[in-house]
Amino acid sequence: MINFRWILRLIIVLSIVYSCTRENLPVLTTTQVLEITPISAAGGGTLIDDGGKEVSSYGVCWNTSPNPKVTDNKTTDGTVKGTYTSIMTGLLPNTTYYVRAYARNKAGIGYGEQIQFVTPSDLSGQTENVSDYEGNAYSAIGIGNQIWMKENLRSTKLNDGTSIPLVIDNSEWANTVSPAYCLYNNNEAEYKTTYGILYNGYTINTGKLCPVGWHVPTDAEWHLLILYLGGHPGFYSDYIESISAGGKMKETGTDHWKSPNKGATNESGFTALPSGERGTSVTFYEININAFWWSSSEDGKGKTYYRYVNHDDPEVCRGPGFKQAGLSVRCLKDF
Repeated sequence: MINFRWILRLIIVLSIVYSCTRENLPVLTTTQVLEITPISAAGGGTLIDDGGKEVSSYGVCWNTSPNPKVTDNKTTDGTVKGTYTSIMTGLLPNTTYYVRAYARNKAGIGYGEQIQFVTPSDLSGQTENVSDYEGNAYSAIGIGNQIWMKENLRSTKLNDGTSIPLVIDNSEWANTVSPAYCLYNNNEAEYKTTYGILYNGYTINTGKLCPVGWHVPTDAEWHLLILYLGGHPGFYSDYIESISAGGKMKETGTDHWKSPNKGATNESGFTALPSGERGTSVTFYEININAFWWSSSEDGKGKTYYRYVNHDDPEVCRGPGFKQAGLSVRCLKDF
């Protein structure tokens, strides 16, 4: 006679054993695609459930056709818990892509939802000219999907014609909390044409420093430039932002840069010159050694972000500076 009670108990036990040992695919979501340049973008995902087994690899996969898989283009990273960022490189300009996050465990591969994005056009190498309110003429160059002045700004007026005060005295400079400019070593004849003017951060705050149709770049816009030249997507450091992009920005040789001007190729056409700076309470320094440029973004603590490159390495560095400092300005075209 069949013991149905025994059979039922056996089924229950087997079900419990199976539920404890079964392997499920990872469950994850795809994060928004950010920091998109003509050739790269930062994607990623969030692991919701590892499926009961350790995730052995993860990343993103992408293609120009919908529903990309790991057999298409993909990044491959290590194990993951929580949210991760993964970098897509080798992209083509002005192209629609589809991307999904993925994670792999012993059961197989789980995919996040599909996200679509479009890379911008690549303007690299395009040239144009622009003049400021005073009639100073500048050449400009396309780099990635941006157009940058190839020279530091030299205007002593805002783009509405308002004069920017010239401050020579060190004590007055240190205590000024309104727009002001100066020339390195207060020597216009020697430094203005080549290196441009040094402005304090309060001048940046006017929003009218660059010619009409141009602006002082934001922190994020500087970051996109660095990304295009080989920076690290998703990586905002208060020190080194890229170990190589500075070399692609610096004028070559030692006519202006102090030797050795390491890594300088100027392949971007940015033509960075070592214009030095004016300190917040001291005198001028680092001409021929460093180039500093303001951004228009503040750090939330009363300082303004800037970028700088040095004669002795190909890095680009980032930091927040006091608004009383005197730094150079490169203008970026509006789009």
